[in-house]
Amino acid sequence: MTPLRVGIDAAALRRPESGIGRYTAGLIRGLSDSFPEDDLRAYVAGPARGVNDQLPIGVRLGSLPLPLRILPWTWRVLSWPGVEAVIGPVDVFHTSDWTHPPQRSGATVTTVHDLGPLDHPEWYEPRIAERHRVVNKITVGRAHRIIAVSEFTRDRLLHHYPEAEGRVVVVPSGVSPDFDPGPAPGDEGVAGLPRMPSRFLLYVGSAEPRKNLTGLLRIFRGVALQDPELFLVLAGLTGSRESQAIDGSASWTLDPVDRADLEGDVAERVVGLGLVTRSHLVTLYRRAEAFLFPTLYEGFGLPVLEAMATGCPVIASNRTAVPEVAAQAAVLADPSDEDAFAQAVLQVVSSRERQQALRLAGLARAGEFTWERTARETREVYLEAAEAG
Repeated sequence: MTPLRVGIDAAALRRPESGIGRYTAGLIRGLSDSFPEDDLRAYVAGPARGVNDQLPIGVRLGSLPLPLRILPWTWRVLSWPGVEAVIGPVDVFHTSDWTHPPQRSGATVTTVHDLGPLDHPEWYEPRIAERHRVVNKITVGRAHRIIAVSEFTRDRLLHHYPEAEGRVVVVPSGVSPDFDPGPAPGDEGVAGLPRMPSRFLLYVGSAEPRKNLTGLLRIFRGVALQDPELFLVLAGLTGSRESQAIDGSASWTLDPVDRADLEGDVAERVVGLGLVTRSHLVTLYRRAEAFLFPTLYEGFGLPVLEAMATGCPVIASNRTAVPEVAAQAAVLADPSDEDAFAQAVLQVVSSRERQQALRLAGLARAGEFTWERTARETREVYLEAAEAG
């Protein structure tokens, strides 16, 4: 096998618990483990603190210590500095659908995670929607191959940019081995994690509009009125400062919780944890009676697989990429029909047999999505791109 020199944009590792951060870390680890003969080089524009600690041994980090606010101008106007000045010449440079530094050698591969800002610009700040429109146009114009994380994302990309036909390849994301169905701690609690209710439903994600947090709270109201012992735990709703500066999530606050029309006793059964550590997240998945994901739009839906990998039953949206990822291993419901969604939740939590069937189906489904598979299929795309370039 001929070794490849591969550069990978690792800037997302500054936000390790974001979806793109987990994708970047999992892909780099998978490539390093599966193809040790390749020369992997991580590239970071702007601050690089904490990135090197997340890279496998043997992956070199090259950083461009210039302020993020001026880089788009230097790239666009001066076409400087090229990635080669930071990590040397490469056969393939793999970037995200957000960052496009100048490149003077090798082929370009770009991963597109979703087309939400183009499909639903009303959910985003105008500057964020416009930024995505610009960078996706750049992607289509320069990438030798474009990786879409789902068939749904591929279809939406080609809807907006039909000229990309023939260059888009679907490569699903993987699930970290950290998410497994090991034993969950008992009611005595876990260090650093507040004591959890004995019975709770779990939501993991941000409060951005497409996640449908307000709809989730109305769904929970329908559940809680019929099951007075159940709580709802919300985790991962607060992003890092870097994330807020980049994707506009500073406006995705917990206000919907405060505004929700919940009766007093039901409102008291909504527990907001904010951002939690990876180990605490695994514990929450293991302890929850079910994971709820009534999202309105997903390019992939990684939390669905993470819940399944821990053995947590999943009730999720029947929209966008979620059915493709969940297949038959989850209960799917229309997030706009909140009463029907609530009834689907109640049917699961009231039946031990149904919960067990979903656990087993979920574990099997999640087992199909490994970073080794993602790395293998991604490297095939690198070879295609290098040949096309």
